[in-house]
Amino acid sequence: FDCGEDFDDDFGGDDDDDDVLFGTVDSYLLTRLTGEFKTDVTNASRTLLCDLRRLDEWDEGLLEDWGLAFLTRDDGRREKAPEKKAAKKKKAAAKKKKKAAAEKGGGKKEKKKRRRCVLPVIEPSVGGAFGLVRKGPLAGVAVTAVLGDQHAAAFGQSCFERGQAKATFGTGAFVLVNTSTVPVFRRGLLTTPLFQIAGQKPTYALEGAVAVAGTALQWLRDNLDFAKTTDDLARQATADNGGVYFVPALNGLFAPYWDSSARGALVGLTTFATKGHVVRAALEATAFQLDDLLRAFDKRTAPSVVHVDGGMAKNDDFLQFVADVVGKPVKRPPNLETTAAGAAFAAGLAAGLYADLDDLKRKAPVLEDKVTFTPRISPADRARLRANWADALARSRGWLVDHQLRNKKRALLRAACCALTAPAILAAATAVFLRFFAGHRLRR
Repeated sequence: FDCGEDFDDDFGGDDDDDDVLFGTVDSYLLTRLTGEFKTDVTNASRTLLCDLRRLDEWDEGLLEDWGLAFLTRDDGRREKAPEKKAAKKKKAAAKKKKKAAAEKGGGKKEKKKRRRCVLPVIEPSVGGAFGLVRKGPLAGVAVTAVLGDQHAAAFGQSCFERGQAKATFGTGAFVLVNTSTVPVFRRGLLTTPLFQIAGQKPTYALEGAVAVAGTALQWLRDNLDFAKTTDDLARQATADNGGVYFVPALNGLFAPYWDSSARGALVGLTTFATKGHVVRAALEATAFQLDDLLRAFDKRTAPSVVHVDGGMAKNDDFLQFVADVVGKPVKRPPNLETTAAGAAFAAGLAAGLYADLDDLKRKAPVLEDKVTFTPRISPADRARLRANWADALARSRGWLVDHQLRNKKRALLRAACCALTAPAILAAATAVFLRFFAGHRLRR
């Protein structure tokens, strides 16, 4: 991606009378609420323009690599001194008056000045200076916390200590594991800030994302007309999969495989298979993908307990199978809307309702009042299920291939084989001839 020189010329001027602002969705909402053009570390990190080790500012090297160096201004902040704001307001009024006079008199319109682009100021997630709501029924109320979706869900699941993990089952599935105050990098997984409390070091996490979870059930419901509602579909699921395995690589595979060439596969079908077996296989696929994600973590970062939320977490049979496959206890909170709860807890912590994270856990018993699902199957049965899933997964990968390129590779391979074997055949024929000729002369 490169904005190009024309874009830079149009929007990279020094005149900041009327800024063009580039930011994330949360920075837009915050600007509309409080007038503060800011974001937090969790949202800033998702732009690929922020150094994970230094989360307080935008990385000039990354901006340069993406061709976006012109988006930063010298001070990096939008705040202006009161006298500068007053001068700007006076200048804007004069400009408006001059423009109105020009339009009324039919005079030549003033040339539009170039605008300057900026990125939002990065603040800590909890306790950042996000400002006060300017108007409406919440006028004067402070915005004290801003977090990304999955990060807020992890906060709402009280994943405050190293090794604690949450898994959200929605249209996709997302796993975040707390790695404490040091960013950890692991092949196949994403490194991200989990949250930052003002005045403290950031807390980091490793994240794994599954592209298709609940979407697989929606696909069975809508595209294949398996049922009218998702609840009706879930009730069709059989007690076991009957040997049927469904790999829902409908959009490729995300972590930890990162295989865009994979496509959906339904294997193990027999005349015995029914709709119920396919539905069961679709539910189990999410559990298998979660297991693959958790096994991608090393011993230092692998969680011992998995906290779950999201729409699919309502299904007890599904969560029991998750516990069986991953071989770890699975805990479900009474409130599955953990993203909203996490944002509220973070705001309360910043506002002083809780002294610290430990006090938050004590005063919010909902964080500990969870239903626990423990593994029930034997290690041998778990190994058998994992092996069958791995076999089905392998059959789905590499499906989307450029056939022309593949045929070209085959032609090159055949030519190489011919080139290598022709001399060998000639040498062998020569050896046979010489041996025959030598034997013939000896007999004579």
